[in-house]
Parts: sequence; structure tokens; C-alpha cells
Amino acid sequence: MNPRFFFATDAPRIAGSEVWLAEVLPRLAALGAEVTLALPNVSKLDPLVPRLEPKVRVIRYRNPKELETPAEDAVLRILQAWFPGTYRVLDRWPRPRWVFSHDQLLYHYPLGLQTLYQLIFRYTKARAMRRADGVLTCSRWAAEHLEAVYGLKALGVPNGVDLVKFRPPNPNEREILRRRFGFSRFTWVMPARYSAEKNHLVALLAARKVPEADFVFVGDGALRPAFDRLARLLGTKNAQFWPFVEDMPELYRAADGLFFPSLAENQSLTTLEAMASGLPVVTSDIPAQRELVENGREGFTLPPRPVRLAEGLARITRDPALAKRMGRAARERAAREHDLEHTTRELFRILSALSAP
Repeated sequence: MNPRFFFATDAPRIAGSEVWLAEVLPRLAALGAEVTLALPNVSKLDPLVPRLEPKVRVIRYRNPKELETPAEDAVLRILQAWFPGTYRVLDRWPRPRWVFSHDQLLYHYPLGLQTLYQLIFRYTKARAMRRADGVLTCSRWAAEHLEAVYGLKALGVPNGVDLVKFRPPNPNEREILRRRFGFSRFTWVMPARYSAEKNHLVALLAARKVPEADFVFVGDGALRPAFDRLARLLGTKNAQFWPFVEDMPELYRAADGLFFPSLAENQSLTTLEAMASGLPVVTSDIPAQRELVENGREGFTLPPRPVRLAEGLARITRDPALAKRMGRAARERAAREHDLEHTTRELFRILSALSAP
């Protein structure tokens, strides 16, 4: 008999955790699982449904209390929650019941704000997660952190990336795409929501120190116009602030490198997509990024300060051979350790083991 897995999320919009659901759940179904996903009945989640059906049964709900009945027919129940209060539904689910956490567990903010965040997390989400039998998460370092800091039982299942969708370009394709996006010099892309933890201010200040390269910032968020105005006030002519674009695989294939000085990640899908596309990476020296990028091999992991980041950006920009070598190493690592087909099979194995009587 095929195992029946029930997933539920309380997401109000599509973010990385929902992209993960859209990529992984149909693949679990292809491996032989019967998969149901409960989604809030909000319009911002509507684009997920055609990516899931018909392989995944999708249930739309308005109140978490509606999740009790469909969960009873599954051999394993997995909750993916944005809000601590949603974890109360676990009390109404039969065991086994697990949480899947994509939470950014460490915010590397200055002035004691990192410690404050950990304190808040301990008494909100970490406490609520104890209602489950354990926590699945999308990186090994995060599983170790949840166990060491919060005493939770945790298993790490690293993120995967679609190696067909995200791939290096061939020469002719690259030139066509560069003309389409208007790239004429060495171009760094930074796809990220315009929010504090993505560190756009430091990224802009670093970009000013590497005038021989262009920087394209891409993403949603109310802060985008503010950063655009700041760049003009500072006279920074090599930085552009774009809204979100749909054709991210093509953007990666047109670019020369990924610049991603984020202050908080669990395991970055953006970084994996860029690596699979054959781009060298300049990123922050934080645990989540060190798990993906070895300093000096696939790129540079550096303290998230403008001067230090600019040093890494300039070194790669000025050395085409180094950029090519790091990009090749990035693609090789993504293929070796984060092939989505392989990571989904590993998740299927773990879910099957957790559901065994």
C-alpha cells in the first residue's frame, strides 16, 4: 500500500517554504506516496495549486480547525507553520505528527538583536514545536541548532534544486539573454525580498566600491523604491533595483555571479539555484551559507561588511579564470549534494521510516 502523507501550511503568501512544497510534494507522489496538502483559502496562494495538482490532492481551508478530519486518514502528518498559534492543531492530530521548519533560526543582527530573536523564538515557536514528535528542517546545521539550543528532536533534509531548470547557459544562449536583460559588463545579481535581513543597504555600499561591475537587485517588498532613491542620492550608477521577475532561470544564465550578503537563512534556495546555474557566489559568513559555499572554492563567504564583501566581489570580477573556476565548482557541488531528485528520495525514505508502526 502506498504511504499517505498529509501536509498542512498556514502560509499567507508564497515564499521559499511554499516553493519547496510545490517542487517536492509532486515528486513524493511520483515516488509512490499519496500526498495531500492543506492550504489556506487566500488568493495569494492560488498560483500554487496548478503546480501541485493532479499529483497532489489540495484542500483549501479557512480555519485550522478544519484540518483535523483529513489528517486522520494519513500515516504521517507534517505541519509547516508561519505562526506559533497554528501549532495548536497538532494536539488534535493522531501520532505520528511532525513539524517541517524552514525558519531562519539565526538573525545575525548587531547590538544584541540576535540574542533577542533567539529568546523570542524559544518562547514562541520552539515551545510550540514540542507538541510534535520532532522537527524536520532543510539543512543539517539547522537540525543541530534546534537540538543544541532548544532541546528539540530534529532531522536535517537538505534542500534540493532542479538541475534541468537551473543550469549553465550555452554560449549562444548566454549572449541572447544578456542582450535581453541589458547586461554589458560583469553583472552580479541579488534576488531577495527587500527586507532587513537580506542586507540590501550593506550590499549597495559594497557595490559602490566595485565600480567596474554592475549590480542588479531583484525582488518584492515595499523597501525597493527607497533603495532605488538612495542609490541615486549616493550617485551609485552601477546598481539597479528591479521588481520580482518570473524568468529567474534565464536571469541566472545571463548573469556572471550571485551576490547574497544575507543575515538570516536556513538553507537558501536562491544560492542553490545560482550554484546550479554555474555562478560563483559572494555571500555572508554565516552557518547556513557555509554549508553551501566553501570559502575560496565555490565563491567567498565573508563578514557582511561593505569593505570585506567588496574585496571578494572585486577579486572575482577582475579575474575571469577565477570566476569560471568557481562557477564550475558551484555547479558540481549543487549536482553532487543537492540534486532535487536525490534529496526528494531521501525525504521519502525518512518520511516512510517516521510513519512505520
